[in-house]
Amino acid sequence: MGDVLVMPKIKVQYSGLFQRIAGKREERVNLTDATLEGLVRALEDAYGEDFTQVLRDPQKRLNPGVTTFVNGDQFPGWQAPLTNGDKVAFLLFTAGG
Repeated sequence: MGDVLVMPKIKVQYSGLFQRIAGKREERVNLTDATLEGLVRALEDAYGEDFTQVLRDPQKRLNPGVTTFVNGDQFPGWQAPLTNGDKVAFLLFTAGG
C-alpha cells in the first residue's frame, strides 16, 4: 500500500469576540497547510471578514490586542508547524472601564 496523507486535526479554542464570531467555544479543524498561517486562512475562509478584522491589523499582521497560543506557547510565528492534536487558542484583550 502507498503512503496515506493524513491531514492534521487541530483543536481550536475561542474566547470573547472570537467565540461570538465562530458561534462556539472550540472546534476541531482539519488542515491541508499545517502551519499557524494555514489554520488562520482556513478560519478566515470559514468565518469571513469579521474574523480577519479582529485577528489582523490593516497590514495583515497579528492585531496587538490578540494573543494566540499554540500548545500553551504564545504566538510562535505564522509559519509555526502544527501537528495532529495540537491546541490553538485565540484571545482578544480589550481595554474598558
